[in-house]
Amino acid sequence: MPEVFDHSYDVVVVGTGGAGFATALGAVDAGLSVLMLESTDKWGGSTAMSGGGLWLPDNPLMRRDGVGDSREEALTYLEACVGEVGRASDRARKEAFVDGVADFVTTAERHGMVFTRATDYPDYYPELPGGKIGRAVEAKPVDTKRIGAWWHTCRAPVPLPIKTDDMWELERVAHRDMWP
Repeated sequence: MPEVFDHSYDVVVVGTGGAGFATALGAVDAGLSVLMLESTDKWGGSTAMSGGGLWLPDNPLMRRDGVGDSREEALTYLEACVGEVGRASDRARKEAFVDGVADFVTTAERHGMVFTRATDYPDYYPELPGGKIGRAVEAKPVDTKRIGAWWHTCRAPVPLPIKTDDMWELERVAHRDMWP
């Protein structure tokens, strides 16, 4: 017998990865009711399994640290790196992404997210026009005890929860015979 679902929501988010949670936060901030759906028995999507880095050009953390970047440089890099290969990569979409970075960061921070810059991490193709070092942002490591039993329902994260910038230091220790 089919289950009856007798509820209504303003927004239904399919997926519980980073994009899904960002969408849900935006909807909640707009006063809308939200239902998040996940097709698996774990939440977090591919975001939970990845290193967690976000490419966020001209972001508020860069500004706070006095690191120069601009909308124009970010768009130049996107044009050089991605080009336009259809509607998903047209100029309007690129502009919407770059223009939405600051609002995304401030919204997530207002809801308790703590970001850190990966200060030494370059764009994937830093040699291209507009390419830079330091646009990547990641979540600071979290004490999983704070979310209690929910932790066991999260998709398995990367095995070593450290910041990207700390990887360089570990690399130096692992290969100390190569360094003076």
